[in-house]
Amino acid sequence: MPQQPIIPVLHLSYWLSLHGLVVVASLVLYVAISLARRQRRHPSAAIGWVLFLALLPYLALPLFLLFGTRKTVRLPRHPRVRPQGSADEEAHGAVVPGEIAQRLE
Repeated sequence: MPQQPIIPVLHLSYWLSLHGLVVVASLVLYVAISLARRQRRHPSAAIGWVLFLALLPYLALPLFLLFGTRKTVRLPRHPRVRPQGSADEEAHGAVVPGEIAQRLE
């Protein structure tokens, strides 16, 4: 009875399927990050990243995670909008009682 090796023999089909899985996973990660951050790249940059990830995923994926995302511009949470006041209010720094009654109506 022949003994089976502890580590299974890794055939070419195993390596091709593993490599294919890594390529697909890296491309899905690229698409997911680009959509989640709503990044719009120049078409040549996007094609470059996709080709780089497809051809050399073991090198391209760490580089993409380090350098591939752009800085996002955050919008202010509470925009400070100054309400427009009347000329009397700006001159005196206070609201005239007659204007309070008009604003409450």
